[in-house]
Amino acid sequence: MTGDLRGHGVRHDPADVVLATGTTSRGLHVERLLENWRDAEQEYVDGYQLGPGSGLLNAVDLDLAHLDRDAWRGDLTWTLDSATGPGGFLVVDDQQALVAGHKGALLSTVPGYEASGSTVSPGGVHLLRWVFTEPGRYCLTTTLAGTAADGTAAAATTTLTVAAGVDPAGVEPCPPGGDPGDPDPGDPGDPNDPGDPDGWPVTDRTVLRSGHVDLLARITAAGLTTVVRDDAAVPSEEHDPSDVAFAVPDGAGVVVPDDERYAFLGEPGDRVWVLPESPTPDLVWPGWNLDVADGAAADAVRWALLSVDGPGEFVLFDSGGDGFGAPRVLLGSGTDRLDYAQHAHGSWAFDAAGVYCLDVSQTALDGDGPTDATDGAALLFAVGADARKVTEEHCGLTATEFNAGPQVPGDPDDPGADPEGPGMDPDGPGSDPDDPGADPDGPGAGDGDLTPTPSTSGRPSSDGGATGDQGPLASTGFEAGAVLLLAVSLVGAGVVLIELRRRARRRSVAA
Repeated sequence: MTGDLRGHGVRHDPADVVLATGTTSRGLHVERLLENWRDAEQEYVDGYQLGPGSGLLNAVDLDLAHLDRDAWRGDLTWTLDSATGPGGFLVVDDQQALVAGHKGALLSTVPGYEASGSTVSPGGVHLLRWVFTEPGRYCLTTTLAGTAADGTAAAATTTLTVAAGVDPAGVEPCPPGGDPGDPDPGDPGDPNDPGDPDGWPVTDRTVLRSGHVDLLARITAAGLTTVVRDDAAVPSEEHDPSDVAFAVPDGAGVVVPDDERYAFLGEPGDRVWVLPESPTPDLVWPGWNLDVADGAAADAVRWALLSVDGPGEFVLFDSGGDGFGAPRVLLGSGTDRLDYAQHAHGSWAFDAAGVYCLDVSQTALDGDGPTDATDGAALLFAVGADARKVTEEHCGLTATEFNAGPQVPGDPDDPGADPEGPGMDPDGPGSDPDDPGADPDGPGAGDGDLTPTPSTSGRPSSDGGATGDQGPLASTGFEAGAVLLLAVSLVGAGVVLIELRRRARRRSVAA
């Protein structure tokens, strides 16, 4: 097969390509999978995604535009021959998923939504959204088949390799036909790895990982209610604060700059975890707002920080200290209340990894001061910890303590009870200032820059530039936003080629 189907792009053999989802887990609303989605036990299928319509994701679409409809006897069949990986996967047609009478997942191994095959129409491009429920390597082998108008049967089989939620640089492409056995003992993608049977269980909380979120004070004549409004969902969704957990991943780690204006965060070079004031790929973007109903006697809100239960300090600050973006502390670091009358955002900073509970209250204000309309809430943040598993009972634990899982007091096998055990050796890695493992600029230390860039869309990098969600393809080096088309030629035995094209990415940079 020669030529370029779209006049641009690069062809690749699937055996040479690793597809990368990036490290952010996103929710797929089950409305895309079920007509009667309101009866589903869970409203979302969470996982690492490939999908169209976003510069933050790599997209893998099924391109059948070059197949003449009249040359085929009806639709084609697309079947799942094999799938290996640490979790389930599913793929839906992004354009058809919300159409009445849709068929749900085209292919799926996710419990409750299983689909071993489906039909697809020749003559068009199917915009696909892929979801992988656990991080690791996936090997997917599928066959596209049909019958030509003259009665000739044709089929094409391909194997795709996906690095879901992990660095694609360390992922080997799957062999043709899929991975027949253990992909790599000890690898997070090993389906035979039992994991940690004694770990914390997954809760039913909604995990907020990315997109715009507000702590909303809803004020009516009856009083004030605090809700968490998630605008990343379409339509927006509102939650009781006790039903959500805010994820602050390791990727949010930055270093305190050598600038005395940031002394409230710690010493220069110290690592802190920050949800920035401006939107950043792969991080949730929390702000605050008020919604005053007609007839309610209020024009502002007093937000009080009552207590912080965590392994370190918390501070909320913004870039409103002066006209040049100097930092200004809003809550924490000796400041315990913030009055606001409009929507705003700030940077949420934590100086140690672990689980935090922020005990807050909100009180409606009128011209005479505080009113009787008030409400309290506990905000739960998982900093460098698995946000799916945290509860208020974990507040105050360091990430190391949380990751160790529940321990039985007095258990001789408890590594935490051994003063010489892992993580407790005073002479262990990281304790010696001359030990290269203790280098704050070493791997995982975080090299970000806290200098505010209110309208920058990428995550701060070591040189202060915006990097964004790269989502690299390990074998090509292309950034996120690339579109991969499964371009199928059903002639004789047929071959499957992949066309890669770069999608232009739009960035907004502060003037």
